[in-house]
Amino acid sequence: LPEWKGLSQLTWIDFDPDATSVLACGAQLRDPGSTEPDIARCDEDHRVSRRDRVASERDLNIVGDPVAVAVIPSSDVGADVGDFILMLIRDGRVALFLDDGAGPELIHVASGFPENLITVTVQPNTGIAWMTAVGSDSIARVGIIVDEVQPLRSFLYDAGALRLGGVDDGEDTRDLQFDPSRPDTAFVLARRPEAVIEVDLERRGLSNIDLGVRNVFEVGRGPSRLAMIQIDGRTYALASCYDAQRLFVIDVEYGALVSVVGGFSGPFEIAVDPVAERLYVVDFIVSVIRVVDLSPLRTGGEPSIIATIGKPNPPHSLID
Repeated sequence: LPEWKGLSQLTWIDFDPDATSVLACGAQLRDPGSTEPDIARCDEDHRVSRRDRVASERDLNIVGDPVAVAVIPSSDVGADVGDFILMLIRDGRVALFLDDGAGPELIHVASGFPENLITVTVQPNTGIAWMTAVGSDSIARVGIIVDEVQPLRSFLYDAGALRLGGVDDGEDTRDLQFDPSRPDTAFVLARRPEAVIEVDLERRGLSNIDLGVRNVFEVGRGPSRLAMIQIDGRTYALASCYDAQRLFVIDVEYGALVSVVGGFSGPFEIAVDPVAERLYVVDFIVSVIRVVDLSPLRTGGEPSIIATIGKPNPPHSLID
């Protein structure tokens, strides 16, 4: 999510698993003849969002701090016009792009959502994206109205916020994931309380805007990101806790914490590989990626760090 001439842009990369080069974005060195160290960078066509039609007509610009993206196939909203991409801006705006096969083009920017947005997760088969925000118990939702005749005229709408009530004050949600096997269930990662909270999507809680709470699973200090994985028919929630320097593993069907993985300096972003049964954890403080083997969960064992990608670079004090 880079900036270009003061505007936030959406970098996109071609992916073809059958090609010799799996990932491609026209990358090249800035000065191929230079002897200075350099790395290949994506070309401008892949780094600068298309604005040749609707965005230019409506004078749409994205100025601010982009924090997350999500993809919604148009088939999820009953159409066949390509893929929609959502970009969250920290100040409470959401940008909508349409990729019709020629690269993403900016077509709408919606505002009025909570400030300090941080994550977005698309509810399967609904076309509705759920967004969490720092310092708020409101979980915002955004949907897409599709114009099948003129797809570039499609736009976002506020699908209504729901509240995490009845647990502390709920005013700091950091992530949300849907249960892969139960469509009526989701999990919210909160810092007030510091917990993974299982919620019922069909039942309301204290009021008609409150999510129904089923279970609360305590985790460590500074919960940051949440992921789900199914292993041998069981569903696990994986929560990185930055301040606790731990990864918490919860068996959501059994309803219990089953493992706490250490060895991190500041675990933050996480991504699951469900085929290899591994978790990739960005260890923010030392600027590396830790690889966690989750396969021992099959036999009741403990997940563990099996590899580190990159060279640890811890912060240095200004005083020697």
